[in-house]
Amino acid sequence: MYKVLIVEDNPLIRKGIIKMLDWSSFDGELIAEVNNGREALDCIRKNQIDLVITDIQMPDVNGLELIKILSDDYDIDVIVISAYDNFSYAKQAIVGGCINYILKPISPVELNAAVQKAYRIRNQTGSFSLYSLEKEIEEYLPLDSVVLSHKIKEYIDSCYNENLSLESISKLFHTDKFYLSKMFKKEFGDTVKQYIIKRRISKAKELLASKALSIEQITEMSGFSDATYFIRVFKEHTGITPGKYEGQEEE
Repeated sequence: MYKVLIVEDNPLIRKGIIKMLDWSSFDGELIAEVNNGREALDCIRKNQIDLVITDIQMPDVNGLELIKILSDDYDIDVIVISAYDNFSYAKQAIVGGCINYILKPISPVELNAAVQKAYRIRNQTGSFSLYSLEKEIEEYLPLDSVVLSHKIKEYIDSCYNENLSLESISKLFHTDKFYLSKMFKKEFGDTVKQYIIKRRISKAKELLASKALSIEQITEMSGFSDATYFIRVFKEHTGITPGKYEGQEEE
């Protein structure tokens, strides 16, 4: 049996999760449902738990603190369910060891896919091949890739003025850069590199419209490496130089 603990301070959501799960599809058994991380740890010390489904914002020990403890001291799968579409939370959860980050309102399809994937990977025997494991993961890859693509987009939107590259983002998200670029383009129509440039151009237009900054300042604030490169890329994407664009805004 795949023994499950649900950690959520809202009793209605807890009951909803229990009802959503297709328990027979992953040989699941509900061990307990608790209000916070402290109660979860008490339960884990007394019971064998294979999977924790947890919220982030809870009293006493929150979800991120719980994930850190589980990662350090236990061999337990973790799925995070949160109302916070926030890159910082997602990053902390992923680095801490959670295997999926699902946003509220919860999709029953997404939740069951995540649990079934965790169950199947955990229960592979010692004789399985790498190919069979990859096929198990690929079965649910479209769902995960959509979530990951949106997290990467959120990260770029927040950090476009930093030294971003496909390589640095793929390392941050522990994802192969070629796969990352392919799935991102499938979701948004642009490669990661193209989206970074578009986001920077958009910010540059906003700064140019203020008419209060020099080209050098705009270059730095919009994330370009130098003014010459910025002017060339801006013209390639808009058909005019930054100076002419600023002039048009004045008219």
